Amino acid sequence: MKTKLMALAALGVAIASTASATESRLRSISGGAAGLRSSYKNVTFLDDRNIFVLPAELVKYGEWAAVETGDIGYTSFGFHYNFTPTLVLAMYGTSQDVPALNLGAGGDNLDQSGCGFCINGDAGATHKGTIILGVDTGSVRLGFLLAAWADMAKDFDADENLVKNEGPLVVQFAAGLGVGTAMGDLDFALDLKIGLPTHEGLSGGDTAEPLTEQNQIDVGLLFRGTFPFSGPHELVPYVNLDVAFGSSTNLANDQQKSGLHFGVDLGMDIRLNLGDGITVQPGLGFGGRVTSIETTPDGGDPSINRAHEFALPFYSLAVDVKVTDWFDIRFGGAQRVYWTWTSGEDGNGDPIASNSQANVDHFISTGVAFNLPAGVSIDVEVNNGWWRKGPYLLSGDGGGFGMSAAISKDW
Repeated sequence: MKTKLMALAALGVAIASTASATESRLRSISGGAAGLRSSYKNVTFLDDRNIFVLPAELVKYGEWAAVETGDIGYTSFGFHYNFTPTLVLAMYGTSQDVPALNLGAGGDNLDQSGCGFCINGDAGATHKGTIILGVDTGSVRLGFLLAAWADMAKDFDADENLVKNEGPLVVQFAAGLGVGTAMGDLDFALDLKIGLPTHEGLSGGDTAEPLTEQNQIDVGLLFRGTFPFSGPHELVPYVNLDVAFGSSTNLANDQQKSGLHFGVDLGMDIRLNLGDGITVQPGLGFGGRVTSIETTPDGGDPSINRAHEFALPFYSLAVDVKVTDWFDIRFGGAQRVYWTWTSGEDGNGDPIASNSQANVDHFISTGVAFNLPAGVSIDVEVNNGWWRKGPYLLSGDGGGFGMSAAISKDW
């Protein structure tokens, strides 16, 4: 009996060190570098963070709960519950702002104010919740995700007339499919985001009139394979396609905009499982995206602005090492070499001013984990400034602790 209990305890520690993943863990191995597409570990690093891009993976990671916070400006809580061994439900609440839609943010957005899907100049609508359901039918794995971001601000005058109504809304639907084959696992996901912001305010009258009407749809298709080779090691190729389209009308001046975006990322990681809890995972990929915005003023001819970006290549490295049964160290790096340029035509069909740039983005990350008894794990992502200047608590840099942390429990 004692031997059996010790075996179960050891199994709990093993699960905690490999299956329980958090944003802090992902950032520790370079997966959390915001905006850095060379850091694609949220797809290729095999852990339960994959459920947000491949919902069918959820059925592998049941009976789990976690909370997370840190100087990254991100807080989260979530849990997984097994109704049966083949039916898993997950729910998450976070402080995450609305995800950047391909036409809703940046210099080529559709919103007239220059801040796509924003309210009162904020970074965006707030996360209202994410629900994921995973099912294993025996022959395939299925997953379904629903998430929403929304906000609202209404002002009334003394006579209870509505004088301002602002409420951006983004809804995300995703469906995933996982299939096991003789060569390895195949995973697919279809992702749909719909953005419907509302922007009404005074426009020369005493009641609210719509100032901007806008809509946008983003569609993404993701494929990932996991193929064993040379014993314990794995090849993890992926392809990600995304298309976005939308329109916007400024009713104050009858200016109309329409936009189209297309992007692709493809690459492969090599997951080296070196035994005794040591994983080294380099990756290499390529990507590109083109965005075109057509603007038509009232009574005028349309002008077109195009933005191009190509990364040749982006590459990354993730390392996760179990030092002891209760302590892990993690580190990673990512870099992309990319080119951007703009072009277009004015309302007369003549070329407009253009520019081109060559750029390099670079990112490194570090972290540790503590695997405690009873399936409890603590993941800590440490800002690499610690290693140069000491803990932020002592140096005062950044006004915080310079770290993010999460505590999780396998049920």
